[in-house]
Amino acid sequence: MYNKKLIYDYVMGNDILEYDLDTLENDSTFMKQVIDFTNDKNTYNLCGEQVKNDYDFIKYIIHKFQDDSKFIIEVANEYIKNNQTQDFEPNCVELKIIMSDIGKRKNEDEFINFTLSTLAFQEYILTQINLVKEKLEKEDLGLGFYIIKSMYYNNPIIVEYFAKKFINQIFYEDENYTFEELIHKNIRDYIFVESPGVINYLTNYIRTYDSDLSAYLCKRPYLLDKTKNTILSIKSNWKNFTNEQSIRKLEVFIEKVYLIFPEYPKDISFTVSQLIEYIIKKCNIIKEDKTIREYIKSRQSSEIKKNILFNIDEDKMTFTEHRILNQAMQLATTIFSKDVVGIKEYQSEIYDEYPIRKNNKIFKLKFNKGEK
Repeated sequence: MYNKKLIYDYVMGNDILEYDLDTLENDSTFMKQVIDFTNDKNTYNLCGEQVKNDYDFIKYIIHKFQDDSKFIIEVANEYIKNNQTQDFEPNCVELKIIMSDIGKRKNEDEFINFTLSTLAFQEYILTQINLVKEKLEKEDLGLGFYIIKSMYYNNPIIVEYFAKKFINQIFYEDENYTFEELIHKNIRDYIFVESPGVINYLTNYIRTYDSDLSAYLCKRPYLLDKTKNTILSIKSNWKNFTNEQSIRKLEVFIEKVYLIFPEYPKDISFTVSQLIEYIIKKCNIIKEDKTIREYIKSRQSSEIKKNILFNIDEDKMTFTEHRILNQAMQLATTIFSKDVVGIKEYQSEIYDEYPIRKNNKIFKLKFNKGEK
């Protein structure tokens, strides 16, 4: 650290006898003190080349003047131009990650090149991870976070970037479930999401995907704050979600019955809608689930109300009718026993007499062609 008088003399242009100016202007510590004293971005132009190529100094400049987008973009680009001696040079990559994050927070398009470069690096590393995992077939590498730590142990920003990427991949990029669906699938009681054990739950869940990532996050729980807060917010919608799931299961069941029987045999003594009504009654679905009961009741036409208690005499059923009933019963058991029916499964192309919601609208479904 330099004394305040020296800093003052430099800023005011007074004679400095004990130091050479070139030496001071190529000293990152000195120039940081000067910039802290003046709070003037233009002081950067006085810095020598050694300082302008000091990665830690450049990070300091970017964080200090991040409100001035044009200035920090110029500073970052100058550093990258002078120091990117190879593709994906680690410090340059970290700088691009920093700039991309600033751009996202500020929602400014001027930072898009940093984001695109970061994504290109991400894809490159994920490809390398897959190659390593193929060579080490017997090693349990999970998502490959151990490889990231090994490659970039001196670049914590890169390591943290991939930790966040893998967190998103686990919780927000599931092929079958939304994040809220995942939470309901794994947590039965909303009281749990109020407890201090949320972080423990998250790290334990992540461990099933990658033990190294889980261990890393145990020491850095702040990286899970966003996910934790999202879980806590889910609590306020817990009852609504549960009710929505009841209706979703009913709608998916109806849809899949029609998909199983697209061309309904003409010699069957009951219609598809009557079969559905009978199974709903036989399985006590309406009796056991108030949400489904109210849902059907509020949407029935007078004609359907007459048939809702439709009964099938199983003793008089033909072999074909028994086969159809058993298939539909197995389907009902599978769907209604699920904790959660994922949104991907809920892509309704349903054909039935019940009015079903699609895109928040109510529409009247029609009989399948070929139904009796």
